[in-house]
Amino acid sequence: MPSTAPIVSVRDLVKCYGDVRAVDGVSFDVYGGEILVILGPSGCGKSTTLRTLAGLERPDSGEIVLSGKVVSAPEKGIFVPPEKRNTGMVFQSFAIWPHMTCGDQVALPLKVRGHPRQDRRERVRKMLEFVDLGGLEERNGTDLSGGQQQRLSLARALVYEPDLLLLDEPLSNLDAQLRQQMRVELKGLQAKLEATFLFVTHDQVEAMTLADRILVMRDGRIQQLGSPGELYKDPVNPFVHAFLGKSIHLDAERVDDDGAAYVRLADGCRLALPDAEAVPAGGSLMVGLRPEDLELVGEAREPGAGELQAAVRNLIYLGDRYELALETCGVEFVISLEDGSRVAGDRVLLRVKDGRLKVWPT
Repeated sequence: MPSTAPIVSVRDLVKCYGDVRAVDGVSFDVYGGEILVILGPSGCGKSTTLRTLAGLERPDSGEIVLSGKVVSAPEKGIFVPPEKRNTGMVFQSFAIWPHMTCGDQVALPLKVRGHPRQDRRERVRKMLEFVDLGGLEERNGTDLSGGQQQRLSLARALVYEPDLLLLDEPLSNLDAQLRQQMRVELKGLQAKLEATFLFVTHDQVEAMTLADRILVMRDGRIQQLGSPGELYKDPVNPFVHAFLGKSIHLDAERVDDDGAAYVRLADGCRLALPDAEAVPAGGSLMVGLRPEDLELVGEAREPGAGELQAAVRNLIYLGDRYELALETCGVEFVISLEDGSRVAGDRVLLRVKDGRLKVWPT
């Protein structure tokens, strides 16, 4: 379980490349025993943030505190080199040396740190057994399968018991089935070790599977930080809503009628405004829904409050379910159905489940 004490504190971190602010005033904490996942698209600054924590990049400003010690503070002239930060790192490439055995690869960080030979041998044996590579000490590292090489790189990064393990998209080079397996193994490994992981990915499934908390980044800035459930159910803006799960975004406007507030879609459909005080009168709105927020009412008729019409584009049978492709207000989306016989005609009526509508001013 995550502790109440942060292992890492990052404050107002800035990293520039020329005129580009790759990391723009980022602040967050990482707590002992948790997996914090930094999630975002390519170029959002997530890997740069990770590399500044490792000491592989020098920030332009801000402060990084690791295990109670300031390791980076440009304004104070402080920069602790990577080898003195007691962090481990697993890269996107496995970085397996072709001329070394598995045992030698895992032993190398201990050798660099001056551990005695007998201590190295025992630690390597235990760590290889821990990652299910026991008995392969003499095997050449490049003779292993992709999943085994990934576990070897983890063993090498964990053998010296770092305060923080940094993982930069470590599963992206694996095939889909092995990636799914490694997500489960990695989560179990972290729990057994009670280690602290900072994991970078652009894959929302990896983030939701692994994270105790998720930090979503865009254009070098933090968009939202919270548990997977918090971010999925209560995203602060359309970007977070779209980046976690399947999303339906519709342009709308606010209308007030007989003391009640509504959002009116482009086709005239009205949906009750969940929090009228948070949405100013006038101006454009963005309505956010997920496919599971909608339920099929039946064939199209004049929609009532909380209902919307959609044109049927396709109905696909997938064995365990049907996929119904729809379009409303110029936006296409897909919902799942157990019974495809309920779809008749070229238009259907959908109801928005209570409390599921998200609305943001634009």
